[in-house]
Amino acid sequence: MTKTEKEVTKGYIINGFKHFTQLATEYFPNHASCSSARKSMREKIDENLSLKSELEKADYTEHTIILSPKMQQIIWAHWGPPLISLPDSCPDESHDA
Repeated sequence: MTKTEKEVTKGYIINGFKHFTQLATEYFPNHASCSSARKSMREKIDENLSLKSELEKADYTEHTIILSPKMQQIIWAHWGPPLISLPDSCPDESHDA
């Protein structure tokens, strides 16, 4: 199955908790493995003291594996929307109107 990369729009809705690995692969889709995407995301968070401080206030630690909606919102505010890969079989919302 082929996948299409789509950038999340401003209308993106954070819907519940998300695994750290899933979000890492959305922000770092070109990494060879999930573990390398996860490592890069942790490093980028550590490098950005403002982001890290805000996340820690929301109970983030270096061992966090589940991101709360608040944590996702903080990351989105600093980095913008992630890039999400969807299977080609998913309908394109722009054509549904």
